[in-house]
Amino acid sequence: MHHFFQLCIVETVADVYSRFKAQLSKSYEPNENEQIIILAFQEVMNYRRIDLSLNKDEKLEENQIKSFDKILTALNTGKPIQYVLGNAWFYGMNIMVNKHVLIPRRETEELVDWIVKDIEAAIIKPRKILDVCTGSGCIALALKKAFPEVEVIAIDISDKALEVARYNAIKENLEIKFMQMDALDIILDIHPDIIVRNPPYVMFSEKAKMHQRVTEYEPSSALFVSDNDSLIFYEKIAEWGSKFLIRGGNLYFEINETMGIEISELLKRLGYLEPILKKDLQEKDRMFRARTKL
Repeated sequence: MHHFFQLCIVETVADVYSRFKAQLSKSYEPNENEQIIILAFQEVMNYRRIDLSLNKDEKLEENQIKSFDKILTALNTGKPIQYVLGNAWFYGMNIMVNKHVLIPRRETEELVDWIVKDIEAAIIKPRKILDVCTGSGCIALALKKAFPEVEVIAIDISDKALEVARYNAIKENLEIKFMQMDALDIILDIHPDIIVRNPPYVMFSEKAKMHQRVTEYEPSSALFVSDNDSLIFYEKIAEWGSKFLIRGGNLYFEINETMGIEISELLKRLGYLEPILKKDLQEKDRMFRARTKL
């Protein structure tokens, strides 16, 4: 009697880890490489970083190996891990992302953190926050979650982005008012205490220096702005804010690191006070706050 043995590849956690590391090392820095592997294991096996070393000899099931293969194949095309998985972590929330919205950045978390700390320290709490160019809704979601009693209104020109943002708000059980609107032509009869804004701020001339993962996969309308009109978004929102922000209200921007001085001068010209330029963890001028007259 003949026995037919089906050859099947047995892979352990350590094997998959090594395979990912070897293949991704061509495209990613070691630190990024590690982060991506952790995200992949979190997705397929619900692992945290520590589980990788605790369970390194664990044998994987066939469907798990298939899932890892699928992720690795997509990563090898240059597609960012967040788009491969369809989600990204932001300020403690796992939010949906797709090709219609930017992947939330670390520096945007830093901006949110600055706003949260300012609100916590304020004697009078804000009642209304306007988030302009909301994208995935990450800023609006984080602020609403931190301060449930505050009314949060978020606008974006892209209906596809707003679909993602609305989905994320429902998933997080947060009530936010989303509206489709052009950031260059805001028509809202409201008086927010805070305006926060992460507009397109990468100049087209900087595109050549950027990684194809960003330029090929992320929505260019949310990233790029014309070199000869690089302040257009800041100018329009600051003009609107100078009329509609409450007295003593705050305007927060995420900015291109090269534009700090110009934005500061623009806001002073429009009557804003106390402009503060803040560096991110990479020591780049990345965040900005200014206040309206009391």
